[in-house]
Amino acid sequence: LNLSEGGCMVSCSDADQLTNDVHIQISGIAAKIACAVVGRTSVRLNLQFTEMLPTSIVDRLSSRRF
Repeated sequence: LNLSEGGCMVSCSDADQLTNDVHIQISGIAAKIACAVVGRTSVRLNLQFTEMLPTSIVDRLSSRRF
């Protein structure tokens, strides 16, 4: 739903059943990204990345999706 260097918001039908530490895979990035859940609803997660993404990667991904 949104993406920045420090985190993202994602839609997830089982968001309330996940732990507070998750790994996600973003199309266009080869590695899994470790995240901490910093906010949630039953269908959305606000995630904070454990390591910042480079701005160049965020810009490239955002231009294709948002």
